[in-house]
Amino acid sequence: MQQSFNQYLNQLYRQHSRHVMATLIRLLGDFQLAEEAMQEAFAATMQQWPEQGTPDNPKAWLIRAGRNKGIDAIRRRQYAKDYAKRQPEHTYEQELDENAVADDMLRLIFTCCHPGLSRDAQLALTLREVCGLTTEQLSSGLLVPAETVAQRIVRAKRKIKTAGIAYAKLGLGDAFQRGRDASASLGMVPAHSGSGGKVTEGKITRRGDAYVRSMAINGARSVVSRARDKTDPLSLWIQNLLKTKSFNTTVVAVANKLIRMALAMLKTGQDYRPPVALAA
Repeated sequence: MQQSFNQYLNQLYRQHSRHVMATLIRLLGDFQLAEEAMQEAFAATMQQWPEQGTPDNPKAWLIRAGRNKGIDAIRRRQYAKDYAKRQPEHTYEQELDENAVADDMLRLIFTCCHPGLSRDAQLALTLREVCGLTTEQLSSGLLVPAETVAQRIVRAKRKIKTAGIAYAKLGLGDAFQRGRDASASLGMVPAHSGSGGKVTEGKITRRGDAYVRSMAINGARSVVSRARDKTDPLSLWIQNLLKTKSFNTTVVAVANKLIRMALAMLKTGQDYRPPVALAA
């Protein structure tokens, strides 16, 4: 019986530990604290579940237990007052929002791949925190000493904390009435139809979030680079644009389109569905 329970916990850890970790990072605001809280939450299962039974939603239980453990640690460190100012009130009994947990995983990926971190640090941190690889596995795969890998991860976490690197987002889309406004907020409105070089357009800043803008541009560059031999509507639209525009101009146009698609999904709450055709 004990062996069967241990096997169940091992499977649960492999299946949900990264999602639990991602949500705890958001709730607690600290990589190291979140990891310690997650480990304590899994340890608590070995004491409580055999006596109280397995909960209906193990992932939600682990997140609540981990958050409780994290708050206890914060209180022990006498950070409770500052934490209370930064975090909204939550009830531990509330139902887990599966969509929010999925978003936490995406936010964790964005954070690990933040351009403020070096490429080596991005790779090591992503493989460690998102994929759950151990330092030894990373060392073997990257052909780098384990100590070097560990130092990269530690330095990356320290920079995320000290530099205030946060999750990038467009919010829920309520701040923008049109896709053009969202593009303007990221500083990507074409100069000939923009605000004449001003840094604001009405109440929308043209400087925007450099991180989101960077992701949109890099994503668009990848899409444009792979569109030449494809026949889907977006690729055909890109091919047609490349006939009269430079590669970089096309990339900016595609980035604008991607931002508007993202805004539409945020506003409607629907998944992206490729159109039958796209106007040139």
